[in-house]
Amino acid sequence: MNQKVKSHSDTLKENYLEVMDSADRPLAVLPETEIHRQGLLHRSIIALLYDRQFRLLLKKRSLLQELYPGRWDLSSTGHVLTGESTISAALRQMHTTFSFQPRKLKLITTLKADLSTNFEFISIFDAGRILSPLELNTREVEDIVYVTKQDLRMMVRESPEIITPAVVRIWRKDLLFPKLV
Repeated sequence: MNQKVKSHSDTLKENYLEVMDSADRPLAVLPETEIHRQGLLHRSIIALLYDRQFRLLLKKRSLLQELYPGRWDLSSTGHVLTGESTISAALRQMHTTFSFQPRKLKLITTLKADLSTNFEFISIFDAGRILSPLELNTREVEDIVYVTKQDLRMMVRESPEIITPAVVRIWRKDLLFPKLV
């Protein structure tokens, strides 16, 4: 009996992203792996989720993740796919990761793409407070924790090896905790 053996690459769907110019305008469409290999400019999102006490949700990346497996990361992160808006990407990512649909989504800022952002224009959103339990997608998330500003300060200073570089980078820009008046 002749059976075709599926390779690992046959089971993975390649994501296509838009290559951006330095003004964040689309230039071309390429596979994600090629964009990363060449260090081309592209878009990504971060959606920040909080609990009732305004503690930030960090997710522990699944050990199945290719990049930074087992490390703590920001609430919801991902690339913007071809033809997708940053808002749609943030909504898709939160639904995929947590089956969560925010009541509102507020753009905090968009970081310029450069070496420090891994060549990504990063749109950072405040997705508001979580009022009910989340369903974790265990292919992406191993666990979650809610942290205060002081908790995260200690993690960044004393244990940076347990968090992703993105957490440290965005922490240093003071964009992770809402300014309560």
